Amino acid sequence: IRAWCENIDLQGRNLHVFCADVFRHALGEGLAGILVEYPRADGVRTLADERARNLRPYFVAVRKADILGWRSAVVDGQHVITQLRIRETVSEDDGEFGERKIEQVRVLTPGAWATHRKAQGGEWVLHESGATTLPVVPFVPVYGKRSGFMLGEPPLMNVAHMNVQHWQDSSDQQKSVRFARVRIAAIVGGDPDAE
Repeated sequence: IRAWCENIDLQGRNLHVFCADVFRHALGEGLAGILVEYPRADGVRTLADERARNLRPYFVAVRKADILGWRSAVVDGQHVITQLRIRETVSEDDGEFGERKIEQVRVLTPGAWATHRKAQGGEWVLHESGATTLPVVPFVPVYGKRSGFMLGEPPLMNVAHMNVQHWQDSSDQQKSVRFARVRIAAIVGGDPDAE
């Protein structure tokens, strides 16, 4: 596991940088999460095959806006996720040089996964599905300020409101100073009855 920490997401980020990003999202949005993923392992039958192909679990940061919904239950005295729906954007080759972005929904349940994509008519249809060896949904919620299971609020919202108020007061102060500095044309000592 220690060796994996140098590239925890298979995109070059170490564990510290990855966790800082997840924490920043949880702080700003109230909730984020870490999904533990595993690459496709078609044709892998043994641990030796797995090691030869350098297959291993990796982390995926999930933002609150991408968590479309979940189901949960109390299992053996613990509140656990029984279904998680996540919005994803994947890239596919388009022609010789192009690439197109496709939005899909990943549905995770204990021991299974599926992805759904929009069809031509606009309805969502099953694109792929498969099984896992995990008896749980491999997702860990990270809370800013927990308000319930899988529910969180930004913990520094009051500070954000104070910051807006400070900016508005500062702006009003600058406007007042600028107005006070503007010279107004005036005639001093003139005859008010003269044309």
